[in-house]
Amino acid sequence: MLNFSLYRKEFPILKKYIYLNNAASGPMTLRTKKAIEDWLNKYIYEGNIEWEECEKLSEETREIVANFLNANKEEICFKRNTSEGILTVLNFIKFNENDNIIVAKDNFPANFLPYQNFNKVEKKYISILQGDILKQIKKLFNRRTKLIALDWVHFLSGYQIPLKEVSEFCRNYDCFLLIDGIQGIGALEMDLKKLDIDFLVFGGGKWLFPPQGIGVLYVKKEVLKNLKIELIGWLGYEWKEFNKIFSKKKD
Repeated sequence: MLNFSLYRKEFPILKKYIYLNNAASGPMTLRTKKAIEDWLNKYIYEGNIEWEECEKLSEETREIVANFLNANKEEICFKRNTSEGILTVLNFIKFNENDNIIVAKDNFPANFLPYQNFNKVEKKYISILQGDILKQIKKLFNRRTKLIALDWVHFLSGYQIPLKEVSEFCRNYDCFLLIDGIQGIGALEMDLKKLDIDFLVFGGGKWLFPPQGIGVLYVKKEVLKNLKIELIGWLGYEWKEFNKIFSKKKD
């Protein structure tokens, strides 16, 4: 049996409150606070942190997240929040003029408003609160539907959509599936290899207990070949010898 007293020690807030607000904003743990302070102290007392150390920490964190979600490390990247992850996905997909997106009109605003000003395609709307999600999708779906965007767990009702069934439908009809997982990640098991979705986005400030301002974007590696990757910064390239960015050609 789990010794919950060990976990409760990570949350000093529990000495004062019975905390019931994780679905909005989770409290930070002591170990998270210490990790942040240790990193800040490096800047304060050392000035510069070696590139290799930064890269090592980033890669280790990616691997932890990937293992937690049963994904591959190469499928994980970090974003500031859910909306930034969604906007990144919209930039990745090769939309044609007559394509359409199916989105739940009662998704949380982070997974609804980013599509409103995205005028490249038509938007079609379903409602999670009206139930039978798959039936609603089938009614609106056509051969021009390129993306379906849904919340995994509804932020008002707590309803968990039949994710496996929706994913199988998308696989059968060659349609991308984007899931906002912020309401469930950390509270419910997410096995990406079993669920076989294309994109998962979530901010970290609820059931994962980190600070606000960091999130995750998962992109299934099999779909990368079907995406347009146009906006790549210099850190998007693989550097075998980082300190030799410019090299002279031999005569």
